[in-house]
Amino acid sequence: MSDYIEKVEWVENYQEPVLGTIASLTVTPTECGRRAGVGKVDEVYAELAIKGATHPQWNFDHLGSSMRRQLACHLDSPTIAVNKTTWSLEPARPYVAHDVIMKLDGNNRCNPNGKNT
Repeated sequence: MSDYIEKVEWVENYQEPVLGTIASLTVTPTECGRRAGVGKVDEVYAELAIKGATHPQWNFDHLGSSMRRQLACHLDSPTIAVNKTTWSLEPARPYVAHDVIMKLDGNNRCNPNGKNT
């Protein structure tokens, strides 16, 4: 198995403008992770679960979780995947379908808050 994730860190007091104070998982991908692409979502998510599921808000729903959808967006956005030092995934964010999330504008594309969808 390739290592897609270098490290993860939970931040308990992330301030989201619409959602308020929420938990956020900061993901530092490896070079392999940055270039994995959306076709490797299951593999990257499985490694992410191993490394990040210690938090009580982690969502183990493999197919329908908001965190998995945010990850898929990061992997399907080459400029985000390659250029952002870390990726942020938050379990409190709403689930947004992939075709909708990919049409969102700006730096918050992969982190919908309900107001921007």
